[in-house]
Amino acid sequence: MPARFVLLDPAPGFYKLRLVKHGPWVPCRIYWRMGERDAKTGEQLDDDLLLADVAGQDTIDAASVFTGCHSISESEHRYLIKRRIHKMTNDVNAPENFPREAVDTSKLPPIF
Repeated sequence: MPARFVLLDPAPGFYKLRLVKHGPWVPCRIYWRMGERDAKTGEQLDDDLLLADVAGQDTIDAASVFTGCHSISESEHRYLIKRRIHKMTNDVNAPENFPREAVDTSKLPPIF
């Protein structure tokens, strides 16, 4: 059996997470924002920051959300964003529109 490893520090990439227990999956992208540099000398004036773009809306410190993240592909990340946009315009009561609320399965319409 291959060895499993756990990332203890946030790493740039594409992830999904739930903002609350039993909530819908929300896309998250973690990336580096390079600090400001001096134009003449190239000396770094500001720190580089590791940020997280959660649900395409909130940009926050990556360390605050990384522990709940599950790694996904870029195509799945794009799918989650497109699905969320579709649900916002076509189904106002969809769980994707309320990412900070747990999904109550008894209130969902039947799947068939």
